[in-house]
Amino acid sequence: MKNSFKAEIVNVDAKVANSCLERNNINRPLRPSLVTKYRRTMETGNWVMNGETVIVSTTGDLLNGQHRLTAASKLKNGETVPMLFVFGIPNETFSTIDAGIVRTAGDAIYIEKGYGVKFCDTLAAGIKANVLHRMAGNTKWGNSLIQSEVTASKVLEELEKDPLYLECATFLDGFKTKPRISPGRLLYLTYRFFSIDREFTEEWLPGFITGANLPEEDYRLWVINRLQNNLTSKEKLPVQEKGYFLIQAWNWARTGKKIKAKASLRGGIEVNKHITLPTDLKRD
Repeated sequence: MKNSFKAEIVNVDAKVANSCLERNNINRPLRPSLVTKYRRTMETGNWVMNGETVIVSTTGDLLNGQHRLTAASKLKNGETVPMLFVFGIPNETFSTIDAGIVRTAGDAIYIEKGYGVKFCDTLAAGIKANVLHRMAGNTKWGNSLIQSEVTASKVLEELEKDPLYLECATFLDGFKTKPRISPGRLLYLTYRFFSIDREFTEEWLPGFITGANLPEEDYRLWVINRLQNNLTSKEKLPVQEKGYFLIQAWNWARTGKKIKAKASLRGGIEVNKHITLPTDLKRD
């Protein structure tokens, strides 16, 4: 199919900017700090074109440039700033576009599905962690060398392919109290737990999340306290070790193996910074 797009330099004033923003129907959430940065640059006369484009789709929707245009909409007295516009780009290319700051997978889910912003960011982080683990194999969980391969399009593809991601995110979103572990990492682990034993996890995991009514010998309570103490400790735990504690607690609870609540971090708990879930998560 032959491309039919065209490029044009437009001197944008407040009226032009507002006209474009009226068709800002499928963009990511606006980041006020970035708008402020652009606005100050424009007001001080330091705005220059650097090759970044304002992209308008074949249907007239704004695909890229909302932060620059929002800043320009504040211009006064007929002031203008030059911007490079590209017209005629298909709407379906949106998830591949990067703007003034990188469009994240969370942004892509927000635009595609319309869920809450934080929910989308958590969902994207959990999916990305799971894909990274799968791609890296058993010895390089989350290797930074392959992270760039997990694009926003890849995350959306995973979300469409496997409804369990959304089910896990919805399950976790029902708790007001959040544990001392990143939402994305917790979603990733919940997905792995659900894949093996959903019924047990739905009963067991809320105790870790809320910390409510746990007996002293419950290893979930030890994990909660350990993560809480880590907030004030000078030596911070790597994120892999935080996940490892939860994996161990889940395994021990399912297999009936108990551990003393006062067990030290290094004493009796072999912490492998490159743990692999297929090995550490025990099936029946």
